[in-house]
This record gives sequence, structure tokens and C-alpha cells, in this order.
Amino acid sequence: MMLNGQHRAAAVVLANKAIPVVVIRGVDSSTFTTMDQAQSRTSACVMNMEGYTYVTERAAIARALYCWETSDGKSPLGSKRVLPDEVLLTQSVYPDEVDAAVEYIVQCKRDVPVPSGTLGLAHILFRRARPRKSVEFLDVLATGLTTVAKHPALTFRKRVIRDK
Repeated sequence: MMLNGQHRAAAVVLANKAIPVVVIRGVDSSTFTTMDQAQSRTSACVMNMEGYTYVTERAAIARALYCWETSDGKSPLGSKRVLPDEVLLTQSVYPDEVDAAVEYIVQCKRDVPVPSGTLGLAHILFRRARPRKSVEFLDVLATGLTTVAKHPALTFRKRVIRDK
């Protein structure tokens, strides 16, 4: 299997010309995430190649969680550069949490205009802190349905939608 150079090889065939090339065999497929760095592979692109679904949302959530877990408590979602391998590592270390956050984001992203990484990280942290209470809070945030007029999630939801 060719891990890199498919477009160049196709162009050579199309042009019917020979060119000198270097072929390296036996390279582990895990090197693909860092190959061809002249044109960066996004975390979502790498996750797609690994077979994940909802890769844009998943990469944003895993990136935010990586920043949170490796931060010193100051601006964990700041402009820290996170490599695709670090995002994949986060997915592999916290698969259940990331998967649950992705499922939540897909369910409510149209109704709650908050970036996927931020909302996904909030989902994970709420679930860690208060598992039972978080279910209610996150459901109200996603749906807006509650009998409590000043429910904190409803208040937050209204503010986010208003400020959109």
C-alpha cells in the first residue's frame, strides 16, 4: 500500500514520463499522521483516515480535552498547538468520554450555538463532576425543556442563543 505520493504517481502515469523517485518500504502505517508535513494534515483528516465518525466534532472535543488535561489551569482552550497524534492519543485514552460527548454534540449542535470543542469538554467535565445532575443539565441545555423557569441550563441556553 502506498502511504504517500499517490497524486505524483498518477501524474507520472498520465504524462507517460519517467522520473527518479525514492521508495521506502516497510514503514509503519502510524507514521502517516506526520508524513507530508508541507501540507498539514488536520486532526479531523487523520481521524477520518483512522475510521472515526463525526471527525470534525470528535477532533475538536479531543483537542479541547487534551488542552484541559495538559494545562496548568490557565486558558486551557487557548491557542496551544495540538498535533494530530496528540488528538488521537486523547481519543484512545478517553474513548468512552469522547464518544459520549460526540453523541451529545451531534444531537444538539443545531440548537446550541457553542463551538463543538467547548460544548464537548463541558459535557465531559459535567459528567465527571456530577454524573446524575449532569444528565438533567445537559438535556435542558440541548432541548430547552424544563418546568423550572430559571433553570441554570435554560438561562445559559437562552443567553447563548440570544448572543449568537
